Amino acid sequence: MFCVAMQLEKQLYDMQSELECLVWDQKELHKHLHAAIKECKLMKLILTELEEEYNMAIAKIEQLEGKLQYLTNENLRLKEIQGKGYRSFKGQDDADDGQKTG
Repeated sequence: MFCVAMQLEKQLYDMQSELECLVWDQKELHKHLHAAIKECKLMKLILTELEEEYNMAIAKIEQLEGKLQYLTNENLRLKEIQGKGYRSFKGQDDADDGQKTG
């Protein structure tokens, strides 16, 4: 009987030790869970900020593309005007040369 009581007491001690280890593990896992939750919230904030920056960059690119298209068109228009002016000026020179020689 004494031997059975000692075995039961040893089992009880082992179970208490195991329970303490499990409680400690649970506390550590709880800490890790809270740290992961904080990190997840931080990542969501960073992602939101990056999405906003991305949207602003896309809007700026679209604005610059529009400006580039406008300036390209304006450049072409000015080249056409310059070309017409040059031909007109050249034509006038040719007429003036004809009058001087004639």
